[in-house]
Amino acid sequence: MDFITNHPEGAFVRIGYGARTVRRFFAYLKHGGKRGARAAAQKFIEQTLRESPRGPFRMKTRAHKNSRSGVRGVCKALIKSRSGKRYPHYTALHKYDGRWKAKQFWPGTYGGLDNAFAAAVRFRRRFEKSLEV
Repeated sequence: MDFITNHPEGAFVRIGYGARTVRRFFAYLKHGGKRGARAAAQKFIEQTLRESPRGPFRMKTRAHKNSRSGVRGVCKALIKSRSGKRYPHYTALHKYDGRWKAKQFWPGTYGGLDNAFAAAVRFRRRFEKSLEV
């Protein structure tokens, strides 16, 4: 996680990866105003992430050994109704506004369980591609 917040006297940066957190403050007076401080903070973020001991962020490519779908980030789920009937569907994990969300793909909407699975995989692949950029 990395972000820049405005402070009355400068820009504050916090970068966290693993158990390590780096914090830095960029004063407006020292960097020639708000624009200069934010530019210096952004440059610091880019440099720190480039020199990260863990390397740049990469998605894991293999599915977990207990995965029922065989695709990382896509899982087969069952919802049980009050009558006891089970309704299978697929969910795909993605990040929205910095939080992990689960998008559901129902067979009734996609014309069968196989089509719902294909749509969930396509959705997940698009999400993974957006992270690579």
